[in-house]
Amino acid sequence: MEKKNVMALLLLIHCFMARLVVSVTNFTDESALLTLKAHITFEPNNILAKNWSEGTSFCSWVGISCSLRHRRVTALNLPNMGLNGTIPRELGNLSFLTSFNISNNNFQGHLPDELGHLRRLKSLDLQFNALSGEIPTGFGFLTKLHIMILSYNSFTGSIPREIGNLPNLQMLNIRNNTISGSIPSTVFNISSLWRIDFANNQLAGTLPVDMCTHLPVLESFDVFGNQLTGEIFSSLTRCGELRQLSLSRNQFSGSIAKAFGNLTKLEELYLGWNNLIGPIPNDMCHQLPRLEILSVPGNQLNGQIPSSLSHCKALRVLDMSSNAFTGTVPSQIGNLSALQVLRLARSNLTGIIPSSFGNLSMLEEILIAENYIHGNIPRELGRLLNLKYLGLGRNNLLGKPPESIFNISGLQRISLAFNNFSGSLPSNIGLFLPNLEYLLISSNQFSGIIPGSISNASSLIRIDLSHNLFYGEVPVTFGNLVDLQSLWVESNQLINDPSTLELGFLTALTNCRDLERLVVGINPLNGILPKSIGNLSNSLEEFYISASGIKGTIPSEIGNLSNLVILSLGENNFTGSIPITVGQLRKIQQLEVPKSAIEGSIPSVLCNLPFLGKLVLSENQLSGSIPSCFRNLTSLRELYLDSNALTSNIPSPLWSLTDIRILNLSSNFLSGSLALEIGNLKSITHLDISKNQLTGNISSSIGHLQNLIKLSLSRNRLEGPIPQSFGDMVSLEYLELSQNNLSGVIPKSLENLIYLRYLNVSFNKLTGEIPNGGPFTNFTAESFMWNDALCGAARFQVIACDGQSKTKVLLKYILPSIGLVAIAASIIWESMAQTKTLGTIGYMAPEYGSAGIVSTKVDVYSYGILLMETFTRKKPTDDQFLGELSMKRWVSESLLCSVMKVVDANLLNGEDEGSTTKEIKSIMELALQCTAESVEERVNMKDVLVKLRKIKTKLDENVRPIE
Repeated sequence: MEKKNVMALLLLIHCFMARLVVSVTNFTDESALLTLKAHITFEPNNILAKNWSEGTSFCSWVGISCSLRHRRVTALNLPNMGLNGTIPRELGNLSFLTSFNISNNNFQGHLPDELGHLRRLKSLDLQFNALSGEIPTGFGFLTKLHIMILSYNSFTGSIPREIGNLPNLQMLNIRNNTISGSIPSTVFNISSLWRIDFANNQLAGTLPVDMCTHLPVLESFDVFGNQLTGEIFSSLTRCGELRQLSLSRNQFSGSIAKAFGNLTKLEELYLGWNNLIGPIPNDMCHQLPRLEILSVPGNQLNGQIPSSLSHCKALRVLDMSSNAFTGTVPSQIGNLSALQVLRLARSNLTGIIPSSFGNLSMLEEILIAENYIHGNIPRELGRLLNLKYLGLGRNNLLGKPPESIFNISGLQRISLAFNNFSGSLPSNIGLFLPNLEYLLISSNQFSGIIPGSISNASSLIRIDLSHNLFYGEVPVTFGNLVDLQSLWVESNQLINDPSTLELGFLTALTNCRDLERLVVGINPLNGILPKSIGNLSNSLEEFYISASGIKGTIPSEIGNLSNLVILSLGENNFTGSIPITVGQLRKIQQLEVPKSAIEGSIPSVLCNLPFLGKLVLSENQLSGSIPSCFRNLTSLRELYLDSNALTSNIPSPLWSLTDIRILNLSSNFLSGSLALEIGNLKSITHLDISKNQLTGNISSSIGHLQNLIKLSLSRNRLEGPIPQSFGDMVSLEYLELSQNNLSGVIPKSLENLIYLRYLNVSFNKLTGEIPNGGPFTNFTAESFMWNDALCGAARFQVIACDGQSKTKVLLKYILPSIGLVAIAASIIWESMAQTKTLGTIGYMAPEYGSAGIVSTKVDVYSYGILLMETFTRKKPTDDQFLGELSMKRWVSESLLCSVMKVVDANLLNGEDEGSTTKEIKSIMELALQCTAESVEERVNMKDVLVKLRKIKTKLDENVRPIE
């Protein structure tokens, strides 16, 4: 009896201890789960907050599964719950866990090393979170793991070598992270792997030559979007079960001729955007009989596209774009009855579009853009009833497209831009295209009216009809396209409804609430902007209506377009000034109103535009000063204020725009000197302040502009020396300093400007030796004409500097035979190119103001004034020419006494004055003939050039260097 009692007691103790162990281990699991709950900082539906309660068994909690025998947690699955938080290390205590899935949440932070303790784990799915840090090396202890999915996170570091210790791993997916380094060779020793996905990381190095030796069941290998290099080895053929292979967007090289033989089960092959060369193998379809997708764009493949591709009967996608093929598009491709996508863009192909393509009844996309394809679009393409995208842009196609293609109801995109198509659009174009989203037919020769039925294609998002020959009214039915985002109709012959001055189609477009881009310029619209323009879509970011004959004022309502990024209104006929409401365009980055007769001053409200990067107000009638508040435009990169009537000094705050790239203030009446702060423009590449009234010296700080490419300070009154610091502007290519009062020598430091291609220092008072090294080896005498006493190499048409101590020889007296003619030609060209500039006080012909006529006779008049200006070194706007005394009258009266009284003394050497008087007088007489009041009495420009040549010959005979 005692023995039985002892045994019963021992059994009781054993059961108690077993229950105690179970209780303890269950407590461990529950504690780990509650710790996870505490680490969750946000859950949108509060499911865990309500359900994971200590008052109930954790085996009944949402997302938890337990073993029947031990009541231990075997599965923790919480996908797609919108959870935020971190993963606690206590989860490593769930020692019975076989499945862990928290995919599609927003867990953050590092993975704890303790997860490596989950020795029973078979499936790990952490994809689509925000996890970071390195992949724990402890994962190498998860020897029963079958599936590891870490994709779409922010993991860094390298792939742990220890992963090669997982003998049962079947799927390894770490795509879309920031993993770097090379792929460990140990990964390729896991013989159970059937899928490897390392796409979209930063992996480098090469693939092992024997990578397929130990992967007998591998079906999918994806390393898309990395930095892998080396050749694609023929050993890939040992992966006999491979169905998908993606090596795209790496740096693989070599040919593909023998790399894929015997991969008889391969269905998808992606090799795009590498450095592969050579032809497509003729026997590819014999080696890959099951191939459904062949994608090889963005390489350097050459040769002809083999017609044998027609043997790939299962082919659904053929993408060979962006290569260097030769020859034509094989007509045999038309035999691929399963083909759904055909892309051959940018592949150097010639010939025609095969009519056999009409047999591709399953085709949904055909893209053959940017080739040299010619001929017509085959009528047979109209039979492709499943077609969604027709992309034939940028070829040499011509004729009228078959109307049948506009009847394919499934079409979503039509792109025929940049060809030679002609004819009109079908009058019923929109009736059978309910799904059309993109209609892109710009840069062709389409003509006729734009059919109003286009609005029946109610799904249209983008329309580009620009650069064609369309005429008639801009359809107001565009306003019915409520989903429209972009409308381009620029560069046609479109007009407004002639019954009204207001542009009614703009009012109609106010119904398009998603409109982002509106480009209607370069059409003879000849109307006025309606006030309703302010009701255009709040989404509108780009508005171009330049060169369209727009009249009236710029409506103040334009300030309502608060999301505008680009506004281009140039080359119109506006009256009035820029409305101050432009200051409300707080997102504007580019504002262009050139050549538009805008008057008044530059509105200071422009200073309120924090993102303004480009401001173009050239060739208007703006007056007054440049607002000093421009200093606030810290985003400004390009500023064009040239060819206006701006006065006063250049405001010093303008020199504080340290990031500006282009500054053009030429052809104004700006005065004062160049401030020392000009050297602050560290980023500037183009600086033009020519044709103003600047005085004083050029600051040496200008040498700090080491990014400057073009500098023009010509036609001012600058004096003093050319700074030596000019030699520090190492990027300079163009330097124009002519027609100033600069003196001293040409700095030898300019020889350091190795990129300098153009130099003009003529019409100054420079002396001394012309440098002969660096870029000066390419300059001619025309760069140095009309200075005081320059000497140097014979090609500059000056004496050698050795004789300089005995005599003063003037370069201006020994012009080459083409020199004076070149001056005349350049000035008359400039006057014709900038008629509006010369159409200012003192330059414009009498008939310019009375009749508004611009002609070559007007240009001849302006040239005559410039000829006087050149030899007198005075401007018609100088203070001495007031009342009835004009520069023309002053010169005319001087011919009655002594012409030498009006000629700039610096142009003459006293001892030669008598020998040149006759020729100088002839020049002044010629200038007066150019400026005759009557158009009929003015001399012809061809005769001007003939007379100048004769005067030049006389000068060469009369003025010789003294030996």
